Amino acid sequence: MKKRLLILLCILAFNIAMFAQIPWVQKASMNDPGRYVASCFSINGKGYVGLGQNVSGTKLYDFWEYDPTTNTWTSKGNYQGAGSYAATAFTINGKGYICLGADNSFVCHNDLWEYTPSTNSWLQKSSFPGTARYGASCFVLGDTAFIGTGSPGGPSYLTDMWMYVTSTDTWTQLQDFPGGARNHGTAFSFMNNGYLGTGLNDSGSATNDIWKYNRATNTWTNITNLPGPARMGVLSAVYQNRIYFGTGNDLSNRYNDFYEYFPATNTWSASISSVSAFTVRYAGICFSANNLIYVGTGSSISSTAGYLPDLWSFDPTYHDGINDLNISIKFDLNVYPNPTNDQITINFPDYTAKSNSQYSIYSIDGKLLTGQPITAISTDVSILDYPAGVYFIKVTNNTSVVVEKIVKE
Repeated sequence: MKKRLLILLCILAFNIAMFAQIPWVQKASMNDPGRYVASCFSINGKGYVGLGQNVSGTKLYDFWEYDPTTNTWTSKGNYQGAGSYAATAFTINGKGYICLGADNSFVCHNDLWEYTPSTNSWLQKSSFPGTARYGASCFVLGDTAFIGTGSPGGPSYLTDMWMYVTSTDTWTQLQDFPGGARNHGTAFSFMNNGYLGTGLNDSGSATNDIWKYNRATNTWTNITNLPGPARMGVLSAVYQNRIYFGTGNDLSNRYNDFYEYFPATNTWSASISSVSAFTVRYAGICFSANNLIYVGTGSSISSTAGYLPDLWSFDPTYHDGINDLNISIKFDLNVYPNPTNDQITINFPDYTAKSNSQYSIYSIDGKLLTGQPITAISTDVSILDYPAGVYFIKVTNNTSVVVEKIVKE
């Protein structure tokens, strides 16, 4: 009885710790008065941010590296391309790419440049063969970027889609995006599928539709819409089995709310509130590094005086344990040996290849230490390098969650 009570108290303490964490932390701002429609990507745990438009309306070509370990910004080599307003950025195999965008005369361009962090150098690649534009959307699958939609300088907006293969430096046109012409949409990739949605359509209305792209069949499927108001200039980021969407502009209001989307079940969570100091905005930047999501910059009000230079980190592990106080055991799970001094085995008899199962290990204070997909009925996990103490392992599939206490001796 005492042992069971101790376990319950430990689980309660774990969940209280999860509630007590502060998921939003303000970081060092960029070294300027503010910008919006900037471009960004992350490589090897660092963020790279630049371009966009400043408070005077001037298009920017500066480029900065953010190091989360020191919370510092370092100036890097200026972007060498022609367009910097709402340019398109992505990263593949440790290199960054920026293309498209508009210049100070609002002329759109179609050049593509590759950035190598180790040499702080830019190399021009094959230009985008479609209509020059700004505000295009992009997702990456393997070594291939998929780029489309956007504005050629104003309505009518575009629907065409192209793929760029970095290994061959070649472009290929695909079928048009079926969701309709749009500008300033958002896009991301998850589990070999691409996603594109939201934005501003040709009728001048914000949208909240989301579409999934299947590369194997070259087809699109309309999935569940983003909850809340339709919007443009939305930020999105992938974390483990879910995607975060947030901020944006519905042409009347800016937002600072975020939503969780779970692709495995095509469902959305309730709105996740940000801290009050995180100003409403749209057309900001968003990148992921070291299990944190970083968001910042953007336009907070209709005048250029509302451009922002700030940067915030969001810890998505804050939400990993929030619902665990009401766990119902819906599948069998065996974790052994327990206690242990080197490794544990997760025996999951209900595992199936389609269950999207994964495990996560947390410290007693609720910090996520590691996590991986489960790909077999039995999985060995080394905890040899962990200090002696109490830990929690959480196993989830499409519909259920189980938390077990483990002891490292």
